[in-house]
Amino acid sequence: MIAVSHDLKSVFDPEARWVDPQTHLLEAAQLLQSQVEGSYLLVGNEPQVAGILTEKKIIALLLESGNPRETRIIEVLNEPLVRLNLRDYENLEATLRLMLQQQLRYLPVVDDEGDLVGVVQQVRLQDYLRDHDPQVAPQILPHLSDAVVAVDIEQVVTYWNSQAEALYGIPAQGALGQTLPSLINYRFLELDDEEQAWKSLHTQGSWRGEVLHHRRDGTPLMVEATVNMIKEEHGSPTGMLAVLRDATQRKEGELVNQSIVQAIPDMMIRMRADGTYLNFYGSGSVLDVTPEVPKHAGVHIQDCLPRSLVEKRLAACEQALRTNTLQTYEQEIFILGNLRYEEVRVIPCGEDAVLMLIRDITDRKHAEAERAAAIATVNTILESITDCFLALDFDWHFTYVNQQFEQVTGQKRQDLLGHSLWEIFPAMVGTVLEQSLHRVMTERQGMNCEAFYPPFQMWLHMYAYPSATGIAVYFQDMTQRKQAEQELQFLNAKLQYQVEVRNAELEQMIRYERLLQLITDEVRSSLEEQTILQTTVQEVAEGLHLTYCNVSLLESVPLPDPPPDPLYYTIAYEHTRFPLSFQGTTASIHSDALPQMIQGETIYFSTDHSLWGLSVNVVCPIRDDRGLMGFLRLIRLPEEEFTLAEIRLAEQVASQCAVAIRQAKLYAATQQKVHQLTELNQLKDEFLHTVSHELRTPLTNMKMALTMLEIHQDPDRQQRYMQMLKAEWQRELNLVNELLELQALESGSRALAITAISLSTWLPPLTHSLLMRFQERQIRFACQLPEDLGLLHTDVALLERILLELLNNACKYTPAQEQVILSVTPVTGGYQFQVINTGVVIPAEQLSLIFEKFHRIPAMDCYNQGGTGLGLALVKRRWKS
Repeated sequence: MIAVSHDLKSVFDPEARWVDPQTHLLEAAQLLQSQVEGSYLLVGNEPQVAGILTEKKIIALLLESGNPRETRIIEVLNEPLVRLNLRDYENLEATLRLMLQQQLRYLPVVDDEGDLVGVVQQVRLQDYLRDHDPQVAPQILPHLSDAVVAVDIEQVVTYWNSQAEALYGIPAQGALGQTLPSLINYRFLELDDEEQAWKSLHTQGSWRGEVLHHRRDGTPLMVEATVNMIKEEHGSPTGMLAVLRDATQRKEGELVNQSIVQAIPDMMIRMRADGTYLNFYGSGSVLDVTPEVPKHAGVHIQDCLPRSLVEKRLAACEQALRTNTLQTYEQEIFILGNLRYEEVRVIPCGEDAVLMLIRDITDRKHAEAERAAAIATVNTILESITDCFLALDFDWHFTYVNQQFEQVTGQKRQDLLGHSLWEIFPAMVGTVLEQSLHRVMTERQGMNCEAFYPPFQMWLHMYAYPSATGIAVYFQDMTQRKQAEQELQFLNAKLQYQVEVRNAELEQMIRYERLLQLITDEVRSSLEEQTILQTTVQEVAEGLHLTYCNVSLLESVPLPDPPPDPLYYTIAYEHTRFPLSFQGTTASIHSDALPQMIQGETIYFSTDHSLWGLSVNVVCPIRDDRGLMGFLRLIRLPEEEFTLAEIRLAEQVASQCAVAIRQAKLYAATQQKVHQLTELNQLKDEFLHTVSHELRTPLTNMKMALTMLEIHQDPDRQQRYMQMLKAEWQRELNLVNELLELQALESGSRALAITAISLSTWLPPLTHSLLMRFQERQIRFACQLPEDLGLLHTDVALLERILLELLNNACKYTPAQEQVILSVTPVTGGYQFQVINTGVVIPAEQLSLIFEKFHRIPAMDCYNQGGTGLGLALVKRRWKS
């Protein structure tokens, strides 16, 4: 026989607990619960082991079995058993690796014949290796199925294996260097446990117990902890090593197993068919036998029970063995002077024995009686209340309705009980009522809701609560209260609406007042029409959120009476959100709208434009006491109409526009008058200066010539001075004549002397007198005449002076090497005379001024000849006359 090593014996479970394979599952569960630790049962006939039943395994078998009272262990234990042959044993480390690989908590060790030598517990094996072989501990720590944590003397984590990561959800890199209480927030189950743990660590160097930890996410975790003090060679503690095992499932298993065992009858008795007791199981709280009679095998039923109960029980045993079926009955028995009620179940157990399951149902009987009385009381209350009440089972079938529910729904109680709620009231499906009832049924929490139920034409306030058999529901008719609430809500909403409308109107009035004030200030601060009106259309468009806004001005102001048809206007200023601009566009006012606009009436209409479609228009005439000047147009796309306040604002803005336009025109007219007066004053000054200069110059020259005549007696010199005197006299006379002629032409006092002349014979002598002057200045002169010139009826003197003035002026301002052309062209009713010169261009800004009196362009006088500026003015007046 192979000897068992001491170290292997040290990890054997000292007590091996056996159960026969033919034992029923229910009995095996009770046996497992009755053990001190209740960890496992060895299945088999000692010493041959066929399997192991743990708490977890037996719970699973009980749940899978249809009838645990009749199912035997051998019938459901079908997993192969992992065993360690003593001959294959190497050492404890190899054994631990085997258990970790196979995920075994218990490992049977057998000899060559298959006889059990002992059972290795993984926990004992790990503890033994950790406590007795420190050198091996670091090698096995990574392989342990338990979490292993090491801390220093300050409880700072120095080791954290992968099982600890999985158990607490904290990676090693996040745990190392942190204090253990900050990671797991441990708490002892009792206050004394903590004191006892530290005392055990300091005196014995180790402690084992249960502690409540918390994972990182806050979930609680029950842990079996084994803690050992780590010491230096001289014995000073340097830290602690803790092996932590998740005990949550074991605790849950204990609770489940406890629940199962609690469901087992209080007493189990095996009895032969003749009435002899074979075995007693259970706590003995059910006193099925006389207390003086010992409960052991061999006692007969007649020694324990009254005769009436003996006959009843033997008859049940005979019926169970004969039919091989379960027999159940209830009995009343006086035990210690008290009447007790018991339920007895008789189960065939072999050919000549039965298993009796006896449960004390006294409390249940009393509870049923009390419940029946309570139900009667409740029914009385429910029938007397004015609310509708109903009870439903888990399948939504009516189990109770009170009289008020019958009256409200018009349904009879016998037509409701046993039928589905959704079958009787299909209109409830899909409503808030249905949703609330389903929540109460599934979540098992009471709730209430309000809803209108059309079939009843009622507002219902429903209260629903979970019950043991389903749910209980109360309905209150709250139609009148709801109607009052709705009426109050309507009144409140109406009042709120009125307040909001009033506030909006006030805000709108303030906003419009500010807008109008802004435009008024602009009118007052500026006299420029463009600045005022462009600002106006922009502010109105933005202030009223318009699509388009413009100010259009009439082309003829003031309007004649009757006004022209069509009457044209020009879009002078605009602000638009359209992609196109219409500023500067000219159009005509519709004849139907013109009378209204002349009367100052605002026009409100809709249009369907080809570009932007339907729109709403407001047209406010811009007019004053002098008549219509234009109009202000507001356009908005048809999503929103114009309000009366907006139209009134537009009319006020149009009035301000009229003031601005009239004010700007007056200012422009004033400026023009000022400009004209300034120019006239300047012309007067220039005229006086020029005339005085031009009159003084000939006189000065004549005085000088007279003086020279007195001094010099030389006839040649006197002749020359006499000619100078005559020339200056003529010059003075011409200037005076020009002034007199200009005055006569402007006053219209000069009469025309019309005669007929032949241009072909009259023009050549006229131009011949100028040829020498053109030649002196190296100017080419050409006279272009048609061949068939006829007679011309005109004032010859005026025509001559006009042509000579134009030709002299051309000669005066034409540079050398350039050309002067006189052309005559026949036209309808007469002839057209043109004087053209080259080499010089009159500036565009001077064109409208060259025929004004005393106006000269000194910069173009290349010969510095001077002059009075009356030449072209006389030409214009002569031509007009």
